[in-house]
Amino acid sequence: MWKQFEEEKSPYFFDFAVVFHVFKPEEAFLIASDKIDNISQEEFSNCKIDFNKDLFKSDDNILGFFTGYQYSEYLRTVVELLIQYGGKSEEKAIMAYKFLTNEYNITRDSSRFNFQSEKIICETMSQYEGTNTYSLKLILAYVKYYLGFEFRSAEVGRGNTFCRYHIKLVNSESVKAYRGNCWQILLKSIDLKELQEDIIVFMIHYAVAIRGAHDNSIVSDDKLYVDQVMQELIVSSFKKAVILHDLYYGWKRHKVEHEIEKIIFESPEWKIYSILAKDFFYSDLSYEEYEQKREKDLKDFALALQISEIDYFVGIAVDVITGLSSISKNSQCYDIIYRIE
Repeated sequence: MWKQFEEEKSPYFFDFAVVFHVFKPEEAFLIASDKIDNISQEEFSNCKIDFNKDLFKSDDNILGFFTGYQYSEYLRTVVELLIQYGGKSEEKAIMAYKFLTNEYNITRDSSRFNFQSEKIICETMSQYEGTNTYSLKLILAYVKYYLGFEFRSAEVGRGNTFCRYHIKLVNSESVKAYRGNCWQILLKSIDLKELQEDIIVFMIHYAVAIRGAHDNSIVSDDKLYVDQVMQELIVSSFKKAVILHDLYYGWKRHKVEHEIEKIIFESPEWKIYSILAKDFFYSDLSYEEYEQKREKDLKDFALALQISEIDYFVGIAVDVITGLSSISKNSQCYDIIYRIE
């Protein structure tokens, strides 16, 4: 039927090929590649892409050609074509990301097959040498997904039951290998101006996420790469302090040896942040004891503040709020604004 529909140039050929593509993958990939080439290229304009944004299903059906290649030699081609597809526009980048996290997400089978698909996907992404910003942001977004510690998947079970699974990552040589590739991609991207803010935001979330890691050794293995990222990342001293504060807390919880960069916590911004922000989570006190200590610190700070220093204080506080809002710590912003008022 494939050959007949193709030779007849049947109007049903494309839909037929999407359904039966796994039987002729090379020919199906050529069709998909041709369709991608014919998508108009959108000029990059939006610095931030919300990869969690809901989109209506595309009517191009190209993504249908890329299903069913887990643990297959064709998976590399699938990833290459998805990077090309996602590079066409913001919408296509989001759709490619959602497709990857649904079709090639981490599942119960991942450990059973030694994370083979994850390794292939990361290796293929690491080989991308293009400069398309949509493609680069797509790759970085998927790397950030892979560097999580907990994953959720769903599948249809026996009797048409729908099962959801909560997967807590456990370390192995395979996990170490795929995560190492992810960190190398991130390090390779760190000099690209258009990706720097994305990496900063990721590091903020990663630094918080390590608290919930199930396996200490994963956090320990990651630390080598995290140290490199923090050394090379172009970031303000205040944002760096916020990231390191969470990293130190997480490493301490997981008994990961680390040295504390004390000088980073000596800036005026950090001093004001530490006084005004509500950080009970990091204290070893009961909530009542923490609130009492916090109120005392606030009063002591206010009493020591000279009238001539108020303008300077407000300026620093605004810088702190601006820095927090850009790294998605809005609840801290509101708390600080309340305290200033």
